[in-house]
Amino acid sequence: MEIYALRDFKKCEYCEDGDLWDMLDLHDKTYIQCPKCKGDGYKIPFKNYEIKKVSEIANSNYRFSGSNLVSRGFKPDDKVVITNA
Repeated sequence: MEIYALRDFKKCEYCEDGDLWDMLDLHDKTYIQCPKCKGDGYKIPFKNYEIKKVSEIANSNYRFSGSNLVSRGFKPDDKVVITNA
């Protein structure tokens, strides 16, 4: 399992925040998921990953604890990418 800071990845230039307007029906303003970043708003080069806040990891069953990540320079509100790559 590897953990990376979300801020280290490039933002998606195709969308602003992971959502796009559904251009099929302009009267019904619904969102669709961005096909480039899959709704995360970032270009993440892994197939299987999760995005979590450091504070959420402290309450989960991960090899890294939230306090371990804080000692590595992450803040509790930072978002991280967790992958099995």
